[in-house]
Amino acid sequence: MKHVITVLAAAAAAVGVLPSAHATDNDTLLLANNVIGLSFGLQHQNYREISDGKTLDSNVGAIKPSYRLYANAQREWLGIPDLYLAASVSYASGQNRYDGAEVNWFTGEARPLSVRTPTRLLDWHVRAGKAFNINQANTVQWIPYLEYGQHRWDRLDSGYYSDYSEYYRHSVIGIGAIGQYAPTEKLVFSVDAQFGRIYDASVRAPALEGLIDLGNGYYLRGADGPIILGSHNIASLGLGVDYAVKPGVHVTANYGWQRYGYGRGYNNAFEEPKSVSMMQRLELGIALTF
Repeated sequence: MKHVITVLAAAAAAVGVLPSAHATDNDTLLLANNVIGLSFGLQHQNYREISDGKTLDSNVGAIKPSYRLYANAQREWLGIPDLYLAASVSYASGQNRYDGAEVNWFTGEARPLSVRTPTRLLDWHVRAGKAFNINQANTVQWIPYLEYGQHRWDRLDSGYYSDYSEYYRHSVIGIGAIGQYAPTEKLVFSVDAQFGRIYDASVRAPALEGLIDLGNGYYLRGADGPIILGSHNIASLGLGVDYAVKPGVHVTANYGWQRYGYGRGYNNAFEEPKSVSMMQRLELGIALTF
């Protein structure tokens, strides 16, 4: 969380040193893109571990509540008009359903298991790009950008048996573009598409680290720290609506979809299978123009 606060503070400082927004004949897009906002909603997770085309286990369901704090700026800087900077952090905490199995480490016996498990999600992103007007009325623009972010997923154990909590981490760098259309002086529609690459992916399972007592006089050498996972591509799509209810105050609605995966990972005798995740986000919020 310390890193997240640092990123948002840096973004706020950067916005503070930017000169005034680039003046156009229609400022609707600028007003929508120079805001600090807070949104609420839910995230839906569909995570599946796969081997030989079969699902080994899964976490599926809505995680709520979800919160997102963000700041966007489209302004002139160093004589370059319509530079675009953005930063956001989101957090979700709730429960979804785990379907899989509990494995006896000594006998190899797998017992089917289906329980509700606590889940926490933390994401932060920063992006930089430049806006380009498409029509003379300045009601349509597109914003190509570069983005860097980090994702954390705490896959917590329900406490039914032993503690099998897992802590997933990855970084991502991507390239994308936002398309925006302002049909009126108060309303803006947005489409955001991005493609990127996951790296530094890992999962840590404290119960699998060190010497593991099998309970029968035998011990198993556990993992030496996190299991490093393979890198994969990531694709994202977002839809947004911004409506100015009065000068300086906007209500927003957003939907986001994301698909990514992890490659197989090894650490001593332990193997983490490859996986695929599909995430969806639905949120409503309020934003203030600056």
